[in-house]
Amino acid sequence: MNFIKRALLSVKARKGRTFITLIIFMIICNLVLAGFAIRSATEKASELARQKLGSEVTLEPDMDKIIQKLQKDSTGRIHIDPLTEQMAGKLAKLDHVKSYNYISNTFVVADGFKPFKTSNNSQNQDNGTQVASASPPGFTQPDIAMDGVLDGGQLASFKDGTNKIVEGRQITKDDADKQVVVIEKHLAEENNLKVGSKVKVKSVDDKTSGEFEVVGIYETSGSSQQPMGMDMPMMNPYNKMYAPYKASLKVTPKFEDQEPGISQVVYYLDDPKNTEAFKAAAKKQNIDFDTFKLDAKDEAYKKMMGPIENVASFSKTVVYIVAIAGAVILGLIVLLSIKERRYEMGVLLSIGERKGKLIGQFLAEILLIGSFAFALSLFTGNVLSQMVGDSLLQKEIAVSQQQEKEQPMQGTVHVIGPGGPQENINVDAIDHIDVSATANDIRNLGLVGLIIAIFATIIPSLSILRLHPKTILTKTE
Repeated sequence: MNFIKRALLSVKARKGRTFITLIIFMIICNLVLAGFAIRSATEKASELARQKLGSEVTLEPDMDKIIQKLQKDSTGRIHIDPLTEQMAGKLAKLDHVKSYNYISNTFVVADGFKPFKTSNNSQNQDNGTQVASASPPGFTQPDIAMDGVLDGGQLASFKDGTNKIVEGRQITKDDADKQVVVIEKHLAEENNLKVGSKVKVKSVDDKTSGEFEVVGIYETSGSSQQPMGMDMPMMNPYNKMYAPYKASLKVTPKFEDQEPGISQVVYYLDDPKNTEAFKAAAKKQNIDFDTFKLDAKDEAYKKMMGPIENVASFSKTVVYIVAIAGAVILGLIVLLSIKERRYEMGVLLSIGERKGKLIGQFLAEILLIGSFAFALSLFTGNVLSQMVGDSLLQKEIAVSQQQEKEQPMQGTVHVIGPGGPQENINVDAIDHIDVSATANDIRNLGLVGLIIAIFATIIPSLSILRLHPKTILTKTE
């Protein structure tokens, strides 16, 4: 009789063992499929997170590393090369770069006009509240923030609608060598300024000054309330100007022998999914990444993806554990079956059946039961995967939130001025993932199930090779 036919009859005859094996195989298939589905869902969530954060990658000074260098240097002084157009141009030529923007940040002193003051400013001054000066000795307290740009229209605050041009035009690449400026509506109304008006500013060291023509007026929807302890005019969003980056560098003071340079270069990629590829290529360029860093809103990305990535890592571990444990359990079942069916094998061997076909029969039995388990798991796997994924994700989010409460500001350095953060990115951790098995997940499940079935059958069945029909039948009698 054909060994495959014998396998079918054996599965049908031994209903209890078949049922137990089917249940175990179904559990294995469901958990393995859940692991693969969660991993696929994580990859989709990663792409969505990148899409949400945008395709911008910023080259800027790494303030954490700079501070570490200062702490290690006994003099407390280190030389830092400024970010130059030549350095920025190396990355601008890389693949996936669609466009780029230079940003230079500085603070200046209003000359001949008044910075906008909110009622909060006035109240604090009336109550005698003192605002600590952030200026070094010999420097004037600034009251205007000036951001130099190559193309103002590419700034995130203008692209997302936080800022909107209401009169005139935006700063463009054609203005690179011009003395022009875009100011906020409240500041313009406070000083009766309009498109075509002239404004003067001085550097905080009083060594340079500049006169700018107002070419545009924008309105910001951002709050005019400054952070606690920073109640200074220069921190008020109404007192922010945008000028060509070269013009802003002219009124940026030189600190000792440090020449002013570009604060940030923002590269706009053709697709957010190419972010990591761009960063990898950029790291190969001749740029001092001990001083500068590439930031693709990585902190925001980590906050969004942290819990999900932990779940994905755990699910990967589960796949390995379940696969190994499943193979061991099924192997024990096969081993017990072999011991119980020694007489059957002795008879088959005595009539000339080959040992290889006996092993093939046990393998066929496991594969037959595994096929049923595989088919059933396709219906139950998605439901279980979603339940497991949601449960694990909620636990990770709870742990993450608890850690944030216990260590709300640990390791965070806030820098005001060139090189400091320019825009706050408020994001929440992704708290839901759509876990559903893909064709690739199902194919991987079939492959893993096949490997488990083979190992669970072949290894215990090796004992059949030592069997002799006469010995088996003699001991049985």
